[in-house]
Amino acid sequence: MFFKNLFSHPAESAPLMVLYGTKSGNSKTVAEELAKQLIRQNIEHRVSSMSKVKPQQLKDVERALLVVSTHDDGEPPVKARKFYRQLQAADMPGLEQLQFAVCALGDSSYDSFCEAGKTLESRLLELGAKEILPRKDCDEEFAQPAVEWIKEVLTRLKKGEELTDEIELESSKWYNGTLKQREVLSVDAENNSTYHLEFECPEAAGNYKSGDLLDVIPENPADLVLALCEKLEAPQLAAAFATEKEITRVNRQLLKAYAGATLNKSLAELLTQNEALNTYLKNANVLDLLNDFPAEISGEKLLSLLPPIRIRQFSISSVPNAETPIDLMVKTVRFQFNGKKHLGAASSWLNESSTPGSPIRFRLAANPDFHMPADSNTPILMIAAGTGVAPFRAFVHELEQQHFPANAWLLWGEQLHHHENRYYSEFSAISQQHGNFLFDAVESRNQQKPMYVQDWLLEKHHELAAFINHGAHVYVCGSKAMGEGVEKALQQIFPDSAAWEIFKSSGRYHWSCY
Repeated sequence: MFFKNLFSHPAESAPLMVLYGTKSGNSKTVAEELAKQLIRQNIEHRVSSMSKVKPQQLKDVERALLVVSTHDDGEPPVKARKFYRQLQAADMPGLEQLQFAVCALGDSSYDSFCEAGKTLESRLLELGAKEILPRKDCDEEFAQPAVEWIKEVLTRLKKGEELTDEIELESSKWYNGTLKQREVLSVDAENNSTYHLEFECPEAAGNYKSGDLLDVIPENPADLVLALCEKLEAPQLAAAFATEKEITRVNRQLLKAYAGATLNKSLAELLTQNEALNTYLKNANVLDLLNDFPAEISGEKLLSLLPPIRIRQFSISSVPNAETPIDLMVKTVRFQFNGKKHLGAASSWLNESSTPGSPIRFRLAANPDFHMPADSNTPILMIAAGTGVAPFRAFVHELEQQHFPANAWLLWGEQLHHHENRYYSEFSAISQQHGNFLFDAVESRNQQKPMYVQDWLLEKHHELAAFINHGAHVYVCGSKAMGEGVEKALQQIFPDSAAWEIFKSSGRYHWSCY
């Protein structure tokens, strides 16, 4: 009831607006805590998701407090992108009357750290708005800096009066689990294996929803750690390289810092060549950096330049149940670059280095925009490629427990499907037992009829249009490139681009691509 009242104020009645753009719910959590404090201070306001308002409404308020996270390559959350597009439009009116403050959430291991917040701040300034205080950038552990921002905002709004109320934001809980089981699901043409993993942790096993995510902090590949220590003649740094620093990837910030510390002219030149730089950023690790751009640098100095090891995130493939394990579907990342084998940190750690019984520290991450519809009688269309099918396994098993109250349709694309694959077998068996569940599988490397999921969507566009017109929600999960291809195909099912945009913003389109 508290938050129902909080969201009920009409826009015109509040001179202050709190807006958030969120994917995991963290920005919403910060905004709601801010709103709670505004109520305690008797400050009239309205709080809303960016998806529920148009930026033109900022013309009618005196102050705006904005919280937004950054995803993909510097993009705002999916549901905030329409707000951003409208804000950037040439016909967006000036906001000279507006005072604002931005709290930006992100991950500093990415070059695009807090980019969505920076873009928002820059555009508001262009439109003539004035900052109440400088933008606050919050890293993965966002709780403390976000609380500091809330306190700074309240102090400015209260004109320097001392705040007496305690402000707390709960940090995400980390769990200590155990790898119970690992099972090979498939092996692709490049000999990369995909595994089904089960984590034993009764404390966490019932504390998520189908569609949610699991975060791990991996251990780096042992061979890479050893090679770095030998290269630098610094065996004492093995533990730090293994568990504390990001060494399987490099980012622009690291390259700039290394170039500055070593005065390496070749690296400085690479930083000016966008195409070659992007290729390097996509493939190189820290050992490549040392070999490709040799310089006199100590192990300790290099360690000080490296960013913290990145949290890796996976879709959960099981239904929440305190009495059963938490399942993941993980494909080993393995590729050649500069003539040498490269490994993904998390996938090689989970699939190859860890063994049943190994301790696994993890946390659960909400993914509210990718939960199933609240009304179980709503039909759903699930479109996946590769390991993107993981959350849909959870969806299908949950719907099976409910005896499929509505129609569900799953499309899964792979290079080649292996009928002995546990997930493929499960989907096939369930589709034979339940008339309300339809399972289609396509193969991009099938010699007779190669097909990608987007090809299938165009081939079945009449059936899909009818399914969507009956109120279906559409879910897309896989690589970002696959997701973009699916969007182009889906758009052709709609009569025009306006109808497609209306559907995308209707709350019935759910996109979780990486």
